[in-house]
Amino acid sequence: MAEIVIVLTSVDGERFTVENLLSMEWSKDVNAPCDSLSFSAVFEKSLPVIDKAELFLNGKKAFNGFVDTQRETDSEAEFKTYFYARSSACLLIDNEAHPLTCTKPCTASLFKMNAEQFGFKNKLLNLYSDFDYIVSKGVSCYGAINNFVFAQTGKNILINPENELYIPDNKVVKNVYKSDILSSRRLINRGGAVSQIDYKTENDLSYKRHVKSVYLEQQGIKRARKVNVSALPAWQRDYTLSKAIRTSVQDYISLEYVISGVVELELCDGLSIDSNQSGLEDFQVSSITVSLNSKGEKTRITLNKIIDLKEIAYVAE
Repeated sequence: MAEIVIVLTSVDGERFTVENLLSMEWSKDVNAPCDSLSFSAVFEKSLPVIDKAELFLNGKKAFNGFVDTQRETDSEAEFKTYFYARSSACLLIDNEAHPLTCTKPCTASLFKMNAEQFGFKNKLLNLYSDFDYIVSKGVSCYGAINNFVFAQTGKNILINPENELYIPDNKVVKNVYKSDILSSRRLINRGGAVSQIDYKTENDLSYKRHVKSVYLEQQGIKRARKVNVSALPAWQRDYTLSKAIRTSVQDYISLEYVISGVVELELCDGLSIDSNQSGLEDFQVSSITVSLNSKGEKTRITLNKIIDLKEIAYVAE
C-alpha cells in the first residue's frame, strides 16, 4: 500500500496531520486546470477553519491547494469531517485577467501580468508572437496565459504542486501489470463532436468561411457551429476556430482502466501493459483519479486517443 499523508493548515497557520482517514479521492485532468481532493476523516476535536490542504504520496507532494468546503458532524465525542479542496491553480481560475490588447506578447510577459503576484513560478517555454493578442473581458488569469500557449503548441498549461506553470513534454511511457487491472472499457463519445465551424470576418455579410475536419466527416459526423470571431486578430481567430473542433473531440475515443493500488502517473504520459504498448501508441493519459476507502486503494486512468483531424479551411462563395 502507498503511504498517504494529508496535512491541513488553518487560516491562523496551525498545522494538522490527518490520522484517521476514512476515504479519499484525488483527481486531475489535462483539460481542468485545478486538481481536486476530497476526503473524510475522524478527529478527536473540532477543527478550526482550514485554509490549505496538502497530499503526500510515498513522501512526495502530490497535491497543494485550498479548502473550499469543510463539513463537520459531531457524534459520540468524535468529529467526522469532510473536506473538498482545489489545487493552487484555483487562484488563476477565480481571478479575472485585465482586458487588454498585447503587442508582440510572450509567455514571460503574460506570466508576469497574470500569475506572478499569486506566488507562482514560471517554467513555461518562452514563446513569442509578432502579432497582437487580445485578452477579452471575462477571461481568467489562467485563460489569458493558456490561450496564448495553446494557440502555439496545442497543449494546455499544467500547474504542479510546487506552483510551477509548465507545458507537458513528450509523453513518457509508464507500465502497469495486467494482473493489477480490475476493469477496463472503451468509450466512444460522438455526441459532442463538431465537424465544421462556420464564421465570418468584419467585412462578411454571411457565414461563408469554414473550417472543417475531414476525419470527422469520414466518421459520418456532420455537425456545424457558427462562431463570431471578427474582433480577433487573424492568428488568434484561426486558433480559436481550430480549438473549437479539437475541444469537441478531446474524449471522442478513450480507454479507461481501474487498477489496484496507487499508480504514479503524470498527465500526458503514455501507458503500456506488461511492457507491451501494442494498441496504445496513439493514446495518452488524460485523467487520473486515486481513491481510498475501507476496501483499499485504486487508481482510475483515462486515456484519450490522439487524432489527426485533417483540418482544412475554405471559403464558400
